[in-house]
Amino acid sequence: MPDPTPGPSFVMPSTGWFRAKGVRGKALVAPAPDGLSITGEKGGNLRVLYTQVERMRSGWQDTKYGRFHETHVWLSGEEKPLKLTWHGRNWGAYAAAVRGFGRRVATLGLAKVWRGTSKVSAVLLLVLITPLFLASVAVGIFALGSSEWWQRILPSIAPAALVVVGYFVAKQSWPRPVKDLAEFDAAVAKDAKRR
Repeated sequence: MPDPTPGPSFVMPSTGWFRAKGVRGKALVAPAPDGLSITGEKGGNLRVLYTQVERMRSGWQDTKYGRFHETHVWLSGEEKPLKLTWHGRNWGAYAAAVRGFGRRVATLGLAKVWRGTSKVSAVLLLVLITPLFLASVAVGIFALGSSEWWQRILPSIAPAALVVVGYFVAKQSWPRPVKDLAEFDAAVAKDAKRR
């Protein structure tokens, strides 16, 4: 692996996108004056120019394996987006590199810079919990119809709370253009306000 260039560089595992471009092995992603430099551990070098970017989207989500940060970069002339991901120990370098790249892209138009993960991951919790909530309401209405009012709503309290959580997760994760660069900074990494 080549020595990291000065600045916030980070290492990513190999991806199909990188291999298709000739970058082999783990990839060192580093800022360059005109974009990002991606160098493979086993060979290959790629330059991603910020002027090539049609759109980029950064977001994060909490999973059972921890917090996962990702940035998708759609480049002109490319069918699939470049995907940059964060892996534990590189959080600061990942965030600084993506923020710097995003700020350069924003000089070409803020509408090119988006936040969020994907529509599917944004609504997944809401879609999974809504039937449980509706079933708990049905239990309260039909099975507990002769009970006191407060006993009828008890089965719905926890599912209702999960629906509210699902709504806020969907709101945070829904893909959309950023209003300003501060919103983009927060979208790159959840801990942005602690900097």
